[in-house]
Amino acid sequence: MRSTDPPTALFTSQNLITIEALRALHHADRQSDVALIGFDDVPLGEAIEPAVTVVTQDARELGRQAAQLLFSRLDGYTGSVRQIVLDTPLVARGSGEIPPRR
Repeated sequence: MRSTDPPTALFTSQNLITIEALRALHHADRQSDVALIGFDDVPLGEAIEPAVTVVTQDARELGRQAAQLLFSRLDGYTGSVRQIVLDTPLVARGSGEIPPRR
């Protein structure tokens, strides 16, 4: 953040990292200058300013699909690898929509 060419946006890969990025942005007083999008929602993500934009995942559905695959294997499935794609919607709340400063 103190670089002569600081980042204009951050994408964090996990909610605990998102929280630490928020702390760093607030500490540097850059929360309104640097766009932030986190993967996986954060507790109270809507309670701060700007609210945190996230890509969400349905943990229950992820677990359900994983359990189905596991039980299928336990039941003797030996076929080819199966690919399952789950929705990961973007929840725009404000932090990811900050335009870069010129």
